[in-house]
Amino acid sequence: GNMMKKILILFCFAAGVCCPAHAATVSEDFTTSAHKDSIGTNADWDTTAAVLRLPSARSKLFEGEDSSQILFVNREAGWRFRVAVPGAIIGLGRYLPASDRESYTLNLWSDAGMNLATALVSGATGWAWADIEPVQLSTSSFYRVSVAISSGAVFSMPIPYENDYIKLSSACVSAGAEGFPSLSTGVIVGVPDILFRTNFQTHAYGRSKGYDSGTSRARYLSYSASHELNSGTINYEFSFSTNSILWYGWLDDIANYVSYRYVRWKAELTSPDGVQSPILSSITINSNSFPEPPPAVLPPEGFYINYTTPTLSWDEAYDPDSEFLSYSLQLANNSSFVSPLIDSSGIAALSLLSSGLSQGTWFWRLKAKDDYNDESDWSDIFSFFVDLSQPSQIVNLDAMTGFVNGEIKLTWTSPDDPPFDELAAYDIFYASFSFSSTELSSVNYLAGPSPKAPGNLENITVSGLQNEVEYFFAVRSHDAAGNVSPLSTFSSALTNAAPSVTVLAPSGGDMLSGNSDIVWNVSDPNAGDMLHDIRIFLSKDCGVTYALLHELADTSVDRWTWNTALSGNGAFFRLKISATDGGGLYGTSAETGDFSIDNANNAPAVSVRGPLAGDIKTGIISIEWDFEDSDFYDRVYFSVFISSCPAAGYQLLEEKLYFGEGLRTGSTSYLLDTSLYPDGGEYDIKVEVSDGLLSASSVSGQFSVWNVNHPPRSFSLLYPDDSGEVSMLTPEFRWEGSGDPDLASGDAVNYRFFLYSSTFPETVLLEVFPVFTNTYTLSDTSLLSDFTTYFWRVRAEDSQLGETLSCETFSFYVKWSEIICGRLSVQSPDIPVNTYIDAAEVSDALTLKADDAAEESPIMKIPGGSSYKVELKNSLNDSVANASAYTFNLIFSYDGLEVISPSTTKLFVLDEANNRWALVSGQQTDTENRRVTATVQGLSYFRLLNYAAPSSVAGDVKNYPNPFNPLLENTELVCVLSEDAALKFEIYSPFGELVKKFSASGQGNSTGLTNIFTWDGRNGKGAVVANGVYILHLTVKPLSGGEYRRRRLIGVLK
Repeated sequence: GNMMKKILILFCFAAGVCCPAHAATVSEDFTTSAHKDSIGTNADWDTTAAVLRLPSARSKLFEGEDSSQILFVNREAGWRFRVAVPGAIIGLGRYLPASDRESYTLNLWSDAGMNLATALVSGATGWAWADIEPVQLSTSSFYRVSVAISSGAVFSMPIPYENDYIKLSSACVSAGAEGFPSLSTGVIVGVPDILFRTNFQTHAYGRSKGYDSGTSRARYLSYSASHELNSGTINYEFSFSTNSILWYGWLDDIANYVSYRYVRWKAELTSPDGVQSPILSSITINSNSFPEPPPAVLPPEGFYINYTTPTLSWDEAYDPDSEFLSYSLQLANNSSFVSPLIDSSGIAALSLLSSGLSQGTWFWRLKAKDDYNDESDWSDIFSFFVDLSQPSQIVNLDAMTGFVNGEIKLTWTSPDDPPFDELAAYDIFYASFSFSSTELSSVNYLAGPSPKAPGNLENITVSGLQNEVEYFFAVRSHDAAGNVSPLSTFSSALTNAAPSVTVLAPSGGDMLSGNSDIVWNVSDPNAGDMLHDIRIFLSKDCGVTYALLHELADTSVDRWTWNTALSGNGAFFRLKISATDGGGLYGTSAETGDFSIDNANNAPAVSVRGPLAGDIKTGIISIEWDFEDSDFYDRVYFSVFISSCPAAGYQLLEEKLYFGEGLRTGSTSYLLDTSLYPDGGEYDIKVEVSDGLLSASSVSGQFSVWNVNHPPRSFSLLYPDDSGEVSMLTPEFRWEGSGDPDLASGDAVNYRFFLYSSTFPETVLLEVFPVFTNTYTLSDTSLLSDFTTYFWRVRAEDSQLGETLSCETFSFYVKWSEIICGRLSVQSPDIPVNTYIDAAEVSDALTLKADDAAEESPIMKIPGGSSYKVELKNSLNDSVANASAYTFNLIFSYDGLEVISPSTTKLFVLDEANNRWALVSGQQTDTENRRVTATVQGLSYFRLLNYAAPSSVAGDVKNYPNPFNPLLENTELVCVLSEDAALKFEIYSPFGELVKKFSASGQGNSTGLTNIFTWDGRNGKGAVVANGVYILHLTVKPLSGGEYRRRRLIGVLK
């Protein structure tokens, strides 16, 4: 019978559960604790009546505010609440009267003031709501709902709140607002922060979640509601959705309304009574679900058949609220179902037998109808193919010998298969005899390869066949509908066969000697087969046993030259030859008849390989030689002799050594104990070989014997001297290389170097072996410390473990903070650890420029000797360290230099910025020891100069060149000043006429500073002066006061 589905939806809270639409009636027990109020004191469940009543109590605004503050412009008013069970707020809204068309911002807050959600409502009269992302609420926290307002008057407007199912409203108490009591007449006992109560009109707004009707469409018949109206109204509306996400508009009537799968309802409850509100108990929705289109079963989609009466079958359509369904079916040869072959409805079964189908593509579809005559949509379109034609015969089957033994390769062209060209498989039949299409059950069968499109080359290799057998083959094809082609034409091929070999020479009765040709002929029954190798076997006992005589990789030859002497003499020889093809099959010739070999006797040969000339032998040695005898049956003997010198003759060591019969060629040896013979000498070995009739001999190179070892000769240490000082970063140690008495006998000497921090007790810092020469440079300076004494010695060791210790142990003192280089000694009291002073005599671009400047100076002269570059270096990596923070004491010897006077011999440091030598301040002259000493901060280039500082403010004025040619050059006027001064230059002719005058500022210091000025040989008018001697008057006025005059004659020669 008919079944109408009823949906009973209770007006429940967040804890309520909605069942699927096609399930039994939903029931809800409002007496359970799960349905307690989730908004604290603002609403209560009436567990007796099992309904939800709207709030009639009051609440507070934000904590810490008083009633006067809410009257200010742009304040937010609201109320505070806490839930008793977990819930979620999904929307915010407020009531907009007709006179209020403005927009309002509603906010949801945490109790701490964090904004959780914001909604903007406007533009409608009545209740306006805005959905928000769900905000989950905790039972342990307070929350606040507020509305942004622009004046105190709007406090009379209700501020709504929505949980999962219910929206509630309340209003603020506003002093002076019509219809509201004043604060003094408030209904709260005590002094609250702010009074808060419900408005005169209470309002509730409930909305269900979506319910599933069960299928894609449903007919909604009616609804009924159970509610109680003490005062006010309840309005119901319904909305539909295809996916429970996007919902369509609300309808107030759903009688016989066809819509989508999901349905939901909403109820709006209003009452002017602030105490008693309407009560909603349940809502029931009556609906019928449309059936879904039935799914097809047979034939499967895209299936091929070769008959015209297929049965079409399908599965039952899905309908959650109907027990009996009927079906409609259309079958046509076009997907638009124009003039269908079958157009049937009211089918009660799940299948239908068709007939009258022709070859081609067929399409079919289904739909279902329930008891209410509600029909599903047509199903998807299904298709299948009727193929009544067999594939074409294969006419070009070809069989050929495979590349591997027991294989034959087949090829053919894939045939046509009208009308669909859907080949599905190949059948291959074969046998070692000729057969017909009626004998297929008695021959071998093999499934062929997956078919390619018509016209393509197919191939398969049939394996596991017998060699040297002819096989016959035939092929047929199947299409996807099961049609079978005629049997193909037949083809046959021979599997791989072994090659055939015939020996042409020698023949039975032949007598062979020396080199003789063995000749043969090879053929192969398989055309194109390649030979792999040819082997020749020899028997010496009339064919009882055979041994491989020779193997040829070159299969193109038909003969091989045989040295019969290597096989011995005899009268019962036989040969046979085998050949192997590319597949590994081999064929062997018949044996030859017996033939003879007769060769003359040949002398054996011997060659001694060792000892070699110049060898030095010790202990037991091996005497080695090579030998050869071309006669197979000869037995060879060896005798070994030794000679200590050419004049002494040979002494027999061993006679008639024998190494086996038939060993025609090879190498062998004899062990000799050299300790039985004196060291030295000019020994040689002679080996004699004999076959009993003929003999030969060979002599080794001359060698010497050394069995008694002597230790290395004694030696002494050389450098550094005992108790000497070491200032180099990587000191070099040297000792005598006295050698070894056995060097001529091949002994070798290496050295072991020892470095000690103390000798009592002996504490080894470093041991190095082998040292190949009699010098060693210590590169790891981390082992040494400044101002420390160390000890060293060396041990000589030869190759035979002989040892000799140096005659003495030397000590040395590390003094990296002081170095002596040529005439210069540098010492520092405060350089850091892991640094040392390095000094070297230099003559580079920097010092050469400074020397040139000194030569041109009127107060300097180079006394000879070198410039020195002094640096502070890192002892760990030999890099230059910064020395500017450390003090250095310099001692410079001027003994042997061209010194004008000890008092004028001064120490200078390089001024690198100006390429000149600068006087070192604070220096002292030690005339007794002929040296100059000074203390400096940092290091650079240093050298000694003869230096005459001016005795007054200005020294003599000089010029260079003098005379000079003003047409080609200028002359430089040079003056040394000991302090800054103003200079006036006046140049006169020989007749006392003023030629030119100019002024300049001169610079000086206490050691004398050279000032250079230029005259170009022109007068005050710019004309070149005539040849002659001109007089320069220089007036010097120092800044400290006074005046000095100097005079100089200048020659002009053009």
